[in-house]
Amino acid sequence: MNLPTVIVVNGLMGSGKSTLVRMLAEKLGYTTLEGGAINREMAKAQGMNIEEWSEYAKVHPEVDRETDRRLLEGAKKGRVVIQSRVLPYLDEIRKNPDCISIFLDTDIETRTKRLMERE
Repeated sequence: MNLPTVIVVNGLMGSGKSTLVRMLAEKLGYTTLEGGAINREMAKAQGMNIEEWSEYAKVHPEVDRETDRRLLEGAKKGRVVIQSRVLPYLDEIRKNPDCISIFLDTDIETRTKRLMERE
């Protein structure tokens, strides 16, 4: 069986993205990469919390470009499961025959319960 070298997981909040990313990476022996973690790392480097960073990013498009660049860099290495809201829509991923994208959704009650338990 030929496995994709890049798996991108996207979906609604509380749909199980993080759980699926972790399970796929463990099962396949892949690394993981998460857009949110990259943003938290960049925020910390600038002395901001994630809320401040999110506000900053609204008026600084270079933040999203840098996040995308880092995600694409990770994708080029292969054998990776990536969680990202934007990456599945970038041409470098959409046109990559060795990549699959998965979108997760579930009912609002399940998502709400998961989010409340998490927060």
